Amino acid sequence: MVFQNLLFATPQARDVLFWNNNKYYVFPFIDIESILNGNELEELNALKTSDPPTSNYRGYSCEFEIANDSLFLVSVKDANKNDLTESIFGCQIRRHADFFSDTLYLGYGQSFYDEIFWTPIYESEMTVVLENGVVRWFKDNPNKTKHSPYTYNPQLFFGFVYSQIHWAELDEQILKTKPNVVVGFEMDSVEKINEVNILKSSGYAEFDNEAVRVIKAIPSFSISFVKGRYIRHPYTFRILFDVQKAHEYGVDIDASLLENSQTNNIYEPENHLNKILEECIRKSKNKYENFSNLTNINRMFLLCCDGLPDMFLEQNKSFYENIGLETMSWHNTNKYQEELTQGMDVMEVLYYLRENAIVVYVHVWTATKENGELFLASWFEDIDKYIYEYSCETNEWRLKED
Repeated sequence: MVFQNLLFATPQARDVLFWNNNKYYVFPFIDIESILNGNELEELNALKTSDPPTSNYRGYSCEFEIANDSLFLVSVKDANKNDLTESIFGCQIRRHADFFSDTLYLGYGQSFYDEIFWTPIYESEMTVVLENGVVRWFKDNPNKTKHSPYTYNPQLFFGFVYSQIHWAELDEQILKTKPNVVVGFEMDSVEKINEVNILKSSGYAEFDNEAVRVIKAIPSFSISFVKGRYIRHPYTFRILFDVQKAHEYGVDIDASLLENSQTNNIYEPENHLNKILEECIRKSKNKYENFSNLTNINRMFLLCCDGLPDMFLEQNKSFYENIGLETMSWHNTNKYQEELTQGMDVMEVLYYLRENAIVVYVHVWTATKENGELFLASWFEDIDKYIYEYSCETNEWRLKED
């Protein structure tokens, strides 16, 4: 059994351009196929890797140079960075790119990953206009993009949040229930947080207001400029008022608050649902593994569900550790046929709340091709069905045995 990460969106490899001894990065801006003759195109297709990584979707990248205000193609490299230039053109040449007329946005300086573009964003850009491979106009836009460590570091972000909450001023009885608030906000072009919106209220105004106050206190968030324009960054965070978790982050918490939080037995629906999903997935996964071991099948495995916990949040880390799967899809469950055709099996998880029960369906799909047609099949005759009923006496969800 092979389990591996499947990334639907990964940082894309950029072409490289050298100008005045400086190195710049740019989105792939020339499809080399369009300028090759028949023999050259045949050579390129033969040398490209058969299964290029998603970080180099063309299967090759290019190096260019601007010299004497003219653009030159210097080399073509495959996904493994092997130079294909001589193989394609018959010799190692610098080819004048007189076939190119367009505007380039060249990134340089410090870079950081931007999840909106699935690619590195650079702190500065050079805008260059070329006509028939000749530089007609350029403008430097230095140091506009800013990176904040709070943006993509959950440990640092939540550590700051918990340290800023005025725990002693909050209602202790409400605090025992561990209320949570979902907030949304955006950055402006000078790295400041705009209006903070309550997307899901805790049900208590003082906790909602405290969440807003703390978010506004964050020193900075990342801002990005792409192609000379400021890019809006919408952010959503769930602020959980959990005294014990704040203590784990090193916040000095009053001893009485800690004692009450440790002895209080709270019903948290989301935590219960996560535990139920975790248990159901593990049961079906073990069943699948046992069957595949008997049949000596070695395939990749995709976990597909529209309502799984956010795998990028620190508080959900244990969920994925416990089920032993990091490979997952966040797209709609009707769209995984492509993965099936690539030799993958799909575990589809659906769940419903019915009266006092949670019903979870787990179905493992596989696919075969016959005469060019795709046939979906199930690993098992029946869908795994788990029914959990809630007991008010024990404050637990229990699996109903058939």
